[in-house]
Formats: sequence, C-alpha cells, structure tokens
Amino acid sequence: MYWIFLCLMLIACTSSDKPTTAFPWVTIAGREEPRTPLYRAQVAPVLRLKPELQVLSLKPELQNLKDTTIPLAEFTIEDVKVTVHNFPSDRLEDRIPPAAQIARWKQQFDEILPSNTQISPAAHGGFSGLYFQGTGISHGLPHAVLGWSMQIAPEHYQNLHDQRYRQMRSDYTIKAVGPPDQIQKHRKEIEQFANTFELIEEIPS
Repeated sequence: MYWIFLCLMLIACTSSDKPTTAFPWVTIAGREEPRTPLYRAQVAPVLRLKPELQVLSLKPELQNLKDTTIPLAEFTIEDVKVTVHNFPSDRLEDRIPPAAQIARWKQQFDEILPSNTQISPAAHGGFSGLYFQGTGISHGLPHAVLGWSMQIAPEHYQNLHDQRYRQMRSDYTIKAVGPPDQIQKHRKEIEQFANTFELIEEIPS
C-alpha cells in the first residue's frame, strides 16, 4: 500500500543533531505561576503556535497548567500537531524514565510497524533522553510520531534543588503526530525545533 511506502521512507531519514537554518527564536513559559519564559527554541515560520488561551478556555480553572496533561505550547503545520509538555518533580526518584514515556506513546497506536520503529539516544542543553520514531495505524488511519523524552542530568538536578528552580529541573517531552507523508515533509523543521529546545536561564554550577 502507498502509506506503507511512505512509512518506510520516514524511517530511512536520520535525525540531524545540529540546525542547518537559523529560524527565529520563540520563548515558552513554564507551568507554574508566575508564568515567565522558561524555554526557547528555533521555530520555522510554517510552525504556527496555537494560542494558549484556546487550550485553557476549555478548563479555566487550570490556567496555571498544574494539570500536566495540558501542553505548555502547541504548534500546528498542516495536519501535524507538535506539543510541548514538562513535568515538575521534587525528587529524582519521582521522575518518569524516558523509556516508560516512549512505551506509552507506542501503546497509543492501534497497530505499529516494528520494522519502522526506532529509538535512539538524544542529548543537548544539559538534558538527555530518547528520540522515538514510530509509524503505524491509529483510529484506522496511517499515523506517525516523532517524539523526544528528555530529563536533566542528575548532577544538574541536584544543583537545582532549590524550590525556585522546580520548573528548570522538570523533565520535558516534545511530540509531533500526524500523517506519515506530512511528518516526512516537515521533518527538518520539527527536528530543528526539538534540537534547539533549551532552557533560557543558565543552569547554576
């Protein structure tokens, strides 16, 4: 089938660790009040930021985003949705391992193509974790995911033990979901966004 060919083409491309084009920087606020800019990333003009109020209007009582199922930011590009979440914690042992996060993403497929699934290490900006590429069927339609599940290094986490740094030490995820052909078409812009995603404030030593 045509979509299977597209799925195979999706996995054939490898992720680039460094951006090749200088896109504008966009800032993203943290999850807790006061909601000041916490992260920044290079965002291609084709990635359109969904207004936060459009998300929060569904649950006005959660405007401080304590519910971690609500994204910090959401971008769209054609039928592809790119979401950013972070997950504050108070102890190292409270964190969800990146492998567990990816296992949850895999379970969201009705059917996944094992031959077209790839998990590889990822690291930048003081964070490390896993990069997931998966293609299959979801709700009866071809479906592809590019996802990053990232945690700050344990030594940095310890340096950020003060409560005022709770947002900075949070784990974060970036996930792009959509039709395989559109994920492939916009892969460069999605990966550049993820590979330039970083904390604005320098991690204290």
